[in-house]
Amino acid sequence: MAEGNSGTLLPLNAQDNSNFSPFRWMACPTFGIEQFFDILKQKWLRLEWMPHSNSGKDVWETDEDPDRNDLAMRKIMLDCGWPGDGKGGKWKRQQAQELIDELYDRIQDTD
Repeated sequence: MAEGNSGTLLPLNAQDNSNFSPFRWMACPTFGIEQFFDILKQKWLRLEWMPHSNSGKDVWETDEDPDRNDLAMRKIMLDCGWPGDGKGGKWKRQQAQELIDELYDRIQDTD
């Protein structure tokens, strides 16, 4: 066992004495259900999580990686009024989708 950053104990990998372990998640902070979903909602509203494909079904955590065009997508969303009323309305969703589709088309043309 090794002490983690928060003072919790992390199981060590017996083979190489590193703290890589399938149990490492146990050292992560825990949240109540309501607080957990509030954190997720805030990440979404601040565009820390964004759609990853033009299907809108995949989501990534943004890290402003220029190879993934995070900044361009974030700018499109903000220029179209994101987050609107914070409940999915009062922003130019269709316009944003069209501009993001165009961005994806340009990306695919350069690949």
